[in-house]
Amino acid sequence: MSNGTKLLLLRGVIGVAILNFAVFYLMALYLGGDAENGRVQAGHFYLASHGNLTEVSKAIFSYSLFHSRSIWITHPIGMIAGYFYIRLKRDQPGVQADRPQKVGPG
Repeated sequence: MSNGTKLLLLRGVIGVAILNFAVFYLMALYLGGDAENGRVQAGHFYLASHGNLTEVSKAIFSYSLFHSRSIWITHPIGMIAGYFYIRLKRDQPGVQADRPQKVGPG
């Protein structure tokens, strides 16, 4: 696999991780919280955000719980992909991986 293909694949993985977090954040705002911080009480399902509870259906609660737990998977994978992306980019001959260039004397 060429370095260009690896870089493209790594950018895709990083993009998926960022997109997953953005969708999670926006949905938590829209729904009034997330299930990770919420609770189930007497057959009622609540999402929580900063101490405020919002009652939702079991389906919404299950979705929110699944999505909040997926962040625990995609975040580390995205960070690892970012590490390898920077390392691979830095190791390419003739490529400065977004490093500041020294200009002028001295």
